[in-house]
Amino acid sequence: MTEKELEEYQIETSVVTKDFNETKEQNMESFEKILILLNRINPDIKIKIVLIPRCSYIEKRMEPYDKVLRIEFMENLDQMQRKYPFEIFDLKGLEEISSHREYYYDGEHLNRYGAEKFTKYFLHHCMENIQ
Repeated sequence: MTEKELEEYQIETSVVTKDFNETKEQNMESFEKILILLNRINPDIKIKIVLIPRCSYIEKRMEPYDKVLRIEFMENLDQMQRKYPFEIFDLKGLEEISSHREYYYDGEHLNRYGAEKFTKYFLHHCMENIQ
């Protein structure tokens, strides 16, 4: 992303300024169905959830909105984790990735180069801890 693209990136979209309760409920229902299916296919499965970093510039701008959204998101994950065991790799603050705007297609999505860098980091630093 260029400096201009970062500056023009729209933070105050409806996603952060409105509360989509019905959509959130549908997402949680879908997530639970996936967890049920995975456990039905393999009761011994070890499920890993990976939270991927945003561009740090955008992360700072999103901070006022994310405080509430993140609490709710983590509470929802915790609720599901009590029913269906899974491990969470929270890499949202990973500066090795988030501080490089050239790794991002936009403020929140990695481009191919960023995805490759993130995958290498994940494999090197996280996979060794997976049993």
